[in-house]
Amino acid sequence: GEGLLAFARRLTGTNETASTISAANGGQRSLKIDSRYRVPFGVLRPDYQVRVLRGIFGDDRPTAAGWEHVVLAREALSERPLERIAWWFTGSSANHRLLAERNGLQREQLGMGQRIVIPATLLRPHLRAQLPEPPVGVGLGQGVDGFPGRLALG
Repeated sequence: GEGLLAFARRLTGTNETASTISAANGGQRSLKIDSRYRVPFGVLRPDYQVRVLRGIFGDDRPTAAGWEHVVLAREALSERPLERIAWWFTGSSANHRLLAERNGLQREQLGMGQRIVIPATLLRPHLRAQLPEPPVGVGLGQGVDGFPGRLALG
């Protein structure tokens, strides 16, 4: 079977996380077939982080403006839900104030099914890479030569 170092390398990209994974599993250093193991989200490879988020938050969707997140019941009922959402999607719970501001929220309490957008500029880089390209011509506009984003001087 697969050992702890190989398991860590496969899921996180490095052997360095083996001790973190071991600690998350009560100090267990040997893996057993047909057993489940906890791997902290923060140490997962970026592609696995995307898969986990898409699996947990199935109604979320990437948009040109950012990641549209649909609040789940367990989030709405939790303490400091915006801090948790900020950590999942931006990597820092400190971004909860920016999320509140950008979504026009006066308080941190959220309702089940409520939609909030995590702006592209705040997203973890591998989540930002999932966003669709903005439509051509958005931004500086269409230049006189037909190329998007060129300024027309004259």
